[in-house]
Amino acid sequence: MKRLAFIAWVLSAAPLLPVAMQAQKITTFDVPGGIETNPLALSASGVVTGLYGDPISGKVRGFLRGAAGAVTTFDVAGMNTIPTAINANGQIAGYYCAAPISPCNSFLRQPDGTITAIDIPDAYDVEAAAIDARGQIAGSWVDQLNDHQAFLHNADGVTTTFDINGAFVVLPHAMNAKGQIVGFWNDVVSAKGRGFLRDADGSITNVDVPAALTTDTTPYAINSKGQIAGIYSFQCVFPNTGTCNNADHGFLRETNGQFTTFDVPNSLFTVAVSLDSKGDVTGYYEDANGRIRGFLRKTNASILTFAVSNAQVTVPVAMNSSGTITGVYFDVEGEEHGFIAKF
Repeated sequence: MKRLAFIAWVLSAAPLLPVAMQAQKITTFDVPGGIETNPLALSASGVVTGLYGDPISGKVRGFLRGAAGAVTTFDVAGMNTIPTAINANGQIAGYYCAAPISPCNSFLRQPDGTITAIDIPDAYDVEAAAIDARGQIAGSWVDQLNDHQAFLHNADGVTTTFDINGAFVVLPHAMNAKGQIVGFWNDVVSAKGRGFLRDADGSITNVDVPAALTTDTTPYAINSKGQIAGIYSFQCVFPNTGTCNNADHGFLRETNGQFTTFDVPNSLFTVAVSLDSKGDVTGYYEDANGRIRGFLRKTNASILTFAVSNAQVTVPVAMNSSGTITGVYFDVEGEEHGFIAKF
């Protein structure tokens, strides 16, 4: 079973940007009776979904935490269940697996708790990653040749698969209310990792951070305006002369195609994971002391850093349109818990 890779142990050079702290409200939470609470998505109304460990069954299950704090747990037929996305209507997309690892199938959970399975004929593995306001679901699937391709499942139950130039890997990561999809694909000719933007009409635009050196680009989020946030890193040639490193850096792409790149000052790496309707970006970084903390980059380029009190690691994973952030933190014993932050 695939899990979000929270920590990338790489180095980066960081240009200095203004950093400020402001009053913040961070609420921590756990699934009652569960272990390792791990939020993965957040709706516009503040509903959080994600996964947790069930100590009785030994499986991971899904949870839904309402804006007022009430928690509902669920699974698909008693299997390992991983919710990955939630829309404004409360529909949840994700995937479920009989074993702790793939192969898996995808699901759509309605607000009333009804769950519908989503499968692709002859697919080895089907994993939903994103859902839009209409209930369309985007994700990836693996064929019998181990090629990772993409799919779009519409509200009528029709599933369309798509590829990009015969790529070996196509991984959708996020959708906005307009049905635009962003994600990552691998150029099998140059082995360059590239981002993509798929519009609702099916047209594809490559998303590549411009730089003097060849870069790998991975979009992780797109907002209602079409702004895109994610990470990029340099492809360092071998042998490395010491002038290049492949640390992660953040980027924001405007709707006109203009890129802004950024790092948290004095960070070793910066990972942008989500953005709100204004274009504020959240993510996590490693500081000079090796601590993983959260950040919020405002539209004026100022960066607020934050951490859950007494946490060893603080990792934002999603932000909704109004700027509320959810994520996971690790306590002193290494246990995972959820948090919600409002600035």
